[in-house]
This record gives sequence, structure tokens and C-alpha cells, in this order.
Amino acid sequence: MQKMLAPYYSKYKQYILPIVLICVSFFIIFKVFLPELTSISEEKRTIETQKMEIETLKKTFQVLSSQDDTKIGDDLKIVKLALPTSKDPSAVFQAMVSAAEKSKVELKQYSFKVGNIYGKQVNSPNSDKKGIPFLTVLIRLSSPDAQSFIRFASEIQKGMPISEVNNINIQGSSGTLEVNFYYKPYDLTVLAKQNKVIPLSASEEKILEQLKEWEGSK
Repeated sequence: MQKMLAPYYSKYKQYILPIVLICVSFFIIFKVFLPELTSISEEKRTIETQKMEIETLKKTFQVLSSQDDTKIGDDLKIVKLALPTSKDPSAVFQAMVSAAEKSKVELKQYSFKVGNIYGKQVNSPNSDKKGIPFLTVLIRLSSPDAQSFIRFASEIQKGMPISEVNNINIQGSSGTLEVNFYYKPYDLTVLAKQNKVIPLSASEEKILEQLKEWEGSK
């Protein structure tokens, strides 16, 4: 066997060492340098991510430092009145009474909607297309003036909690309205994970001022 291979060895021995070196080089590249480069790239991405997080925290701190604690507390109070964190039948009742007084109608009866049935017990929440839950209430009113029912619908939609009149039916001196009262539970675990705070936009400030105006007109 050695005699058979000897001619080939003599003929190609000058190529053996370069081939071995090339193989070793490829081995080193794939087993050493590439993993090292990958590790360096991952570390750079991690560093960049941390830099972005630090920058976000700096901006958040600047925003929070520039805010008036009293104003934040007042704004939060208004927002909770407009959009309670849970179903609040008491707030709904107060809104109906206030709207009835302003529109000069008599509040005869009201009932909460449970699924497709009206009853005294409040069941699982409905929600609109944006996922905001609401409590549906059927309201029965009485007034000799049919326009009073229209005024009631307008007044209750300018009150708190935020509401929307789905349907209104007027028959003589009786009126029936179906109204959605909205609320929005807060997920504190999600809020606790957020590290980015941005100031309210001009449109959001305008909405807040409108809510304050409605609250002030009670």
C-alpha cells in the first residue's frame, strides 16, 4: 500500500501542507472567530438596548419633574369620574338623576341589562369595538313635553361617567332610553412595567378640559 501511495505522495506532497493549513483555518474561523463575532454583535445590541432604555428613563424623569403634582391629582380624579375603573351603579344613578333634573323629566324606572335581558343584577361586561367595557341601562322617563326626552339624552351624554345613548323611544308622555355607561379597569401589573411617560397631547388636553367643564356644570 505504501509503495502504491508513494508516487502520489511525491507528486502532491507540495499541496498537502497548504491544504491542511486551509482546513485548519476554516476550522478556526467557524469554531472560534464566528461565534466570537456573534457574541460581540449580541453584546453590542444589548448595550444599544440599554442605552435606549436609559435615554427613555431620562426623558420620563424630565417629564415627571416638569409636572405639577396637584394638577396630576386633579386630572386623575376627573378621568376616574369620566371613566371609572369598575362598574359603578351609584355613579350611574347620580348621572341619571342629574340629567332628569336638568331636562325637567321624571325618572320612573331603570334597570341594568344582563346579556339580552334586563334585571337588577349586573353580569359580565359588554364592550365596544375598541374593547372598552360598558354597562347598559334601560331608563324609563315621564314628561308631558316630548322634547324633554331629547334634552335628557343630551344632558346624560354630557355627564359622568361617559355614556352613549343607543336607542330612544317616545310614546306620548313616556320615553324609554337605552344607554351605555363606560368604565375602564386598570391593569396595574402592565402599568408597573412601563418606563415611558409622555406628556398629554394638545387633543388630549382639550378632552380633559371638556371633561372638567362637564364636571363643573353639575
